Amino acid sequence: MKTKTILLAGAAVLPLAPAVAQQADKDSTLNRTVVVENQYNPEVMDAFKVNVLPKVEEPQVAKTHIDYATSLRPLGAWQGGVMPPIAGEEERPDAPRGYVRAAYGNRNNTDFRLGYLWNPSERDRLGVTGSFYGRSGHTPGFFEGEEWNSRFFRGDVSLDYRHDFSRVSLNVGGGGGVQNFNYMPFFPEAGSDSQRFQSAQGYVGVSSREGQCPVDFALQTGVQFFGIQHDQYQLAPSSETKVHTQGFMAAPLAEGQRVGIGLTLDNLFYSEKEKEGARTDGESRLTNYSLLQLNPYYTYENGGLRARLGAHVDAQLGHDGGLKVAPDVALDYTFLTSFTLYLQAGGGTTLNDYRRLNELSPYYLTLFQPLVTYAPINLEAGLKASPATGWDFRLFGGYQLLKDELALAGQDILVGQTGARTASRSVYMGQAKAKAPFGGAELNGSFKGWFDVSFKGTYYSWSTDEGDEALLWLKPKFVVDAALRARILSDLHAGITYRYEGRDDSLEGAMAKPGNVSLLCLNADYQLFQRLNVFVQLNNLLDKDYITAQGYPTQGFHALAGISCRF
Repeated sequence: MKTKTILLAGAAVLPLAPAVAQQADKDSTLNRTVVVENQYNPEVMDAFKVNVLPKVEEPQVAKTHIDYATSLRPLGAWQGGVMPPIAGEEERPDAPRGYVRAAYGNRNNTDFRLGYLWNPSERDRLGVTGSFYGRSGHTPGFFEGEEWNSRFFRGDVSLDYRHDFSRVSLNVGGGGGVQNFNYMPFFPEAGSDSQRFQSAQGYVGVSSREGQCPVDFALQTGVQFFGIQHDQYQLAPSSETKVHTQGFMAAPLAEGQRVGIGLTLDNLFYSEKEKEGARTDGESRLTNYSLLQLNPYYTYENGGLRARLGAHVDAQLGHDGGLKVAPDVALDYTFLTSFTLYLQAGGGTTLNDYRRLNELSPYYLTLFQPLVTYAPINLEAGLKASPATGWDFRLFGGYQLLKDELALAGQDILVGQTGARTASRSVYMGQAKAKAPFGGAELNGSFKGWFDVSFKGTYYSWSTDEGDEALLWLKPKFVVDAALRARILSDLHAGITYRYEGRDDSLEGAMAKPGNVSLLCLNADYQLFQRLNVFVQLNNLLDKDYITAQGYPTQGFHALAGISCRF
């Protein structure tokens, strides 16, 4: 769990904004134009569209002028999420408002995305996005020689409207999605293995316009719905309705000083249908509850010194509720112009609602209602520096303690009522106390637009109480991420990415050994016309079999090819 300077539970997404090109000063060699990519390619997945978080600046180091700033977009294997955009450098002063991407590959790997941002007037903005992605085809199973005809498809649509008044802005929006997939059957004749998740949401919010009010504020409230249709005898269909409210207030106290408070309130309501043979025994296993999270803080900045002093105060009513407190402290000091020492101590409560369960793994199975996860302390310290133009590195280490950490703990075989056949395999999700010291290093660099390189390695030492070791099934011991993206010709770019995860195969309690992740991918893109790119992506070139972070087997080598266009 990442260290958080401010914890505001619930989903919040930055409003859509058009991309803006940055024009460097002319010199004796050439006129250098840099386009900030991905400013308009929002990923909207079951998220509120208004960012009501207070402004928080991460520890930064003062860097010298960068002549070129080609962004790095490492491309990993498809894991059931949206494929990141692949676009070459575009040299034009204004980015268009529309974006479309379409790709197709083996095993029916499909990725389609469409978005448009419309400004009917200077005070109005309307954004519309839609996406459809998934795959279907034979993939390796959990065990050697076993195959599975996997299927996973998801579609989402969203709409966001904003109107700016003289001092405040009004946001209204909503969206929905459908996710269809299948579990991995043990005996195909045992019964249905299909599954369907449905989601919908709507919200309204108001926020101050920058510099127009003496106090900065934002408040947003809405309803989020998530429905689960289990076509298996143990679990009855259920749904979760969440009233989600979040906001903040902040104001300057003196020069370089600021005070504020963040608020998040979630009220969760559950409904479970009766189903013959389900483990509810006629009684619902789901409990309604509420969670209020407050984050008061004070910030100070003076030259190279920046400090933050705050706390996370979380009060829960129902479902093993109570009062929980965690720190929200940050300190960073910049010296020698480009070196920064930083220390962060955070924590707080994470809501384990249906949406987070689906993010962890759509294949999950829980015979109990998860509790919230509480982090009494999440500590990180390190050194950040930019010793040369276009290059920076970071050394870091820390410690995190999690109570009721939610994690995948192996596969659970579902047995039919007669006990004669097994229907399908789901991923069992459990909770326990977990802690992990960690440390690592990170390096990022760019050389005059010809290539970008990044490397990050992190070591973890996860441990838990005796008897709960199965929850460390997919916790990595060592992670390495490396990427290189280079300009081959003026309009042709190519990249290579590699990810390694070392896992503990000695753990008992999991049916299948997770295996170490060794993922090598290649990608290339070519700007065919000014606004049209063609690209190809080759994933899992080593064709390694392992258990993905979602707890199901990887699909092995797969490729995608497509086009992206801005209009």
